[in-house]
Amino acid sequence: LLLDQAFKVYFARCAWDVLILAVFMATAFALKHKFNWTAKRAWKYSFLSSLCLSFGTIAYMFAMTMASASYVIVITGCYPLFMYFCAVFFLKEKITEESKTPLEFKAFSEQFPLSYRSSVALFTVPAKLRMRNHNDILSSANLAELGISEPNLYGHQNYQYYNNYEPAYSYYGRSEGDNSRGPVLNVYRTHEDLMEYLFAAKNWHHFKPSTGLVHWQPAKLLDGPKPAKPRVLVLLDDIGQESDHFRLNSLYNREVVDLLNKNCTPILLEYDTEHPERNKTIDQIKNKYGLTSLPATVFVDAKDGKDDVIRGNAAEQNICEFLRNGLGLKASVPDNTVQYASHKYR
Repeated sequence: LLLDQAFKVYFARCAWDVLILAVFMATAFALKHKFNWTAKRAWKYSFLSSLCLSFGTIAYMFAMTMASASYVIVITGCYPLFMYFCAVFFLKEKITEESKTPLEFKAFSEQFPLSYRSSVALFTVPAKLRMRNHNDILSSANLAELGISEPNLYGHQNYQYYNNYEPAYSYYGRSEGDNSRGPVLNVYRTHEDLMEYLFAAKNWHHFKPSTGLVHWQPAKLLDGPKPAKPRVLVLLDDIGQESDHFRLNSLYNREVVDLLNKNCTPILLEYDTEHPERNKTIDQIKNKYGLTSLPATVFVDAKDGKDDVIRGNAAEQNICEFLRNGLGLKASVPDNTVQYASHKYR
């Protein structure tokens, strides 16, 4: 009786499979789809696969008649684990957590904020930013890209402009006033709109980021004799939100600029993302001071004779205090009643 029941259930399943196949075949013929009936390898492997599947199905049906369903389901549920162990021991596959996804195809979820994904028509990622998150992709420190024609010497005002630079793009992928925008397009109306956006997106991160109003000295002074004014190293990424903030804030802040230009020998070292072989000097400095990320500021010739480091995108006031401590100067309250003319530092 049990044997008869198992085969009845298997026969019912086969009948359903044949019915579904007939529907698919009729649809394919109605659409005039062409079949390659002479593909011998396809017939061979399809037959072997069907044979294995049939034996497995029959075994499963018999098992259901001999034991509780809870046992059968749990045991057959271990099939993927069994196959995985077979792949490890017989096929010598490696157990690894390393993703095999090419670097060029980093997860989209890591490169674009969830809140915008439902309405985005086009998201363009510059080649050198293919492994960065959306904050770095949407970020920029190039004044032309940001539409800043005259930077303010209160650095935090540049930050406010930057911080309000949200990716709420118009039809043309630009903000009001025809300022360039980041590589996101929500909607477009015509082919000309799309082409105009693509041209703008092509140039995003194409120009060098701003280096502020500081009178930077050549890097060769690191190896030469100690200059009259103490050396201060500023290490920045050529791309990335943190370094972009530092460029727009601290390097345009009038007090920071005054301290660096009048009292120090400022040296700028920028990490080259596209040409890692050019980063030998900056890598050596990072290793020397235990720096794992940028930006960072290093006071090499401090008054007390000890090198000092401030890590990250510190506030302008903290940068000023850091420089004054290295110079041995007393802290002072910045006078915000008078604004310097920006051309004094150009």
